[in-house]
Amino acid sequence: MRLALLLALTACASYRVLPPGPLTGGTQPIPVRYEKSLLLFFKSDGEGGAVARVFAEGAAALLTVAAPEPGVFASGDGGRTWTFARGPFNFREVIFAAGHIYARTAARIWHSEDGGKSWASSAVVPSDDRLDAMALGKGGLLYAAGRSRLYLSADGAQTWKPIDLPLPPQPAWRARSIVPDPLHPQTLYLSLRTEPQGDLLARFNALLEYSSEEALSALKFADERQSGAVAWGAAADGVYVTHDGGGLWKKTALSLDAWLAERDGALHAVAAEPILQAAALVRRHPGLASAAELQMKGGGVSGPQLRAALPYPGREGLLTGPVADPPVFRSTDGGASWTRMEQPALPLALALRAAAEKGGQDSAHAAPSPAPPPQRPRQENISRPMRDLAPRASGQLDGAPPLPQWTGGRGLPRHPTTQGAPPAPPRALSPDTLLAFVDPLRLLSRFNGAAPLSGVSGGVAFAPPRPSWDALVATLVAESESEHEISLGPARTEGAAFELLRSSDGGASWTAGPLPPGSPQSIAAGAEAVFVVRSDGRAWRIAP
Repeated sequence: MRLALLLALTACASYRVLPPGPLTGGTQPIPVRYEKSLLLFFKSDGEGGAVARVFAEGAAALLTVAAPEPGVFASGDGGRTWTFARGPFNFREVIFAAGHIYARTAARIWHSEDGGKSWASSAVVPSDDRLDAMALGKGGLLYAAGRSRLYLSADGAQTWKPIDLPLPPQPAWRARSIVPDPLHPQTLYLSLRTEPQGDLLARFNALLEYSSEEALSALKFADERQSGAVAWGAAADGVYVTHDGGGLWKKTALSLDAWLAERDGALHAVAAEPILQAAALVRRHPGLASAAELQMKGGGVSGPQLRAALPYPGREGLLTGPVADPPVFRSTDGGASWTRMEQPALPLALALRAAAEKGGQDSAHAAPSPAPPPQRPRQENISRPMRDLAPRASGQLDGAPPLPQWTGGRGLPRHPTTQGAPPAPPRALSPDTLLAFVDPLRLLSRFNGAAPLSGVSGGVAFAPPRPSWDALVATLVAESESEHEISLGPARTEGAAFELLRSSDGGASWTAGPLPPGSPQSIAAGAEAVFVVRSDGRAWRIAP
């Protein structure tokens, strides 16, 4: 009876998050304090909630709170003082404008006119859809995109009207990037891709084996230096432009699934189609691709081969992140022609990274049900192809000594079949999961508890120094050898060392300083302070 009463009281608990107290200079934690009430009997104070992401510009800063109740901390004085607003504020992208803040969640655009102290929202897409991208144009015009439709708000996100493109209804399309022309308010560029068709895993396997026309075409495209009109993939994919606010649209000379950014009066695009990204990664990291192919064919994993495939990429390679390898194109004539860029300078690469991270992403795709495998007795530590990608319970390394910063977690699951066992159900595969097998940064990020290995915001960034990278690689290799497969972790990262990087020349050069121990997952630069959120939900303000 007492246990039942205790469970009932716990279930009825309510929380009230309290804003942090005033903060001063130096490196200071931003605590998530709260009051906890159990019915009407008592209240208690606590500290230890979790922050998810941080956004900042100028003196304004936002910290989205994930626990114990969702909401957002807001500051208008560089993070010295904060307010808290309760609500479903899982912001994916934030735009700070004069007197306004716009924030995109999965299906709504939120709007604040008081620096984040209070929020109003409007539903933009149907309940079964999601928002892919958001952009603010000249004159305060706000754009958002959902499935096969672009939306425009001219009244500060209060109402929306649809803008249709002259495309067939099927296959449906989704936006990658929305780029308003900074000089011409009626000119708008939209990069889109059609929803993928076919089994992504089968296409990826064919690429590793060089066994399909698509694979050979993607590898050839990755090797060539295109110019003029550029095309690869589905016919409707590419960059479209309107010069009259959305009345008439035409396709530019880039018929390619790509993220898009405007910089220094030119358009820049980086390939986003997963197979094309994978082809470029296979060319750049052949050792890792060979290790993935070996596992795909049931050959297990070679520790020395895997270690050699994961060299330290250098600071620039870490900061460039997911756009380091895919093809990049440039247009100086409004999209009429495009030229492949050999090696974008780091400031441009960082702008493309920002476009990719805030742009439309691929969702997971379920593979078709495989044929029932031949039955065999249960075995342990068998090598298993990459089609089995669901997580399993965490486990320790067997007999492996702990490394100074990372210790092993779990790897890819094994699903040995037993007599009479039904076939495994189809699994949802995300492109990032598959790309991790040919991209060292993605692989180590997934092993690192899915926390990014680098992050960039304006003139600040975080990244691991070489000793931390080497320690993470060593742990991944040991875990993979123990499991006889490339491990996806997660490793435990308490005490992991990352550096705070600063640039005063637009990202061309960087200087390093210390960060609080642990793996960061979000960073934002304000005018007076830097804000960092760690993967365990703790946040810091770093000021002179």
